[in-house]
Amino acid sequence: MNWVSSGNNNYANYTNIPPGRYSFRVKGSNSSGKISSDEPYMDIVISPPFYRSFYAYILYLTALITVFYSIIMIVRGKESVKRLREENRLKNELIDANCELDRLIRIDPLTGVYNRHHFRETIENGWHLHKRAGYAGFPFNGRYRFFQGL
Repeated sequence: MNWVSSGNNNYANYTNIPPGRYSFRVKGSNSSGKISSDEPYMDIVISPPFYRSFYAYILYLTALITVFYSIIMIVRGKESVKRLREENRLKNELIDANCELDRLIRIDPLTGVYNRHHFRETIENGWHLHKRAGYAGFPFNGRYRFFQGL
């Protein structure tokens, strides 16, 4: 037990005491210097400040986990957006290539004139429109012989 002499002061002042349980005991003396045999005491509990308490550490841990989780979600989101952009770019390239292929199928490479495939498709589209409209007979009348040889 560490005793601290306060001299002639009738008060005790202690600062910067770490958190914990303490017992404050007092020994007194009279003016002639005789020390009393009676030793009154008081139990004191000094709690840590909130920022060093158990609940604060739980809060810090939760905040840290939330920050790491947010960072992971942001990185995954950026990767997902990047992957989606790449997929859209490839999709657009494929659409462009299909359009070009469709154009090349319909045009003769030597002459640049529409070929048999284009004419066949034109006739089929016309036939379907004619049937949908409810007309009887062949829609191309006199032009039938021209398209028959194709």
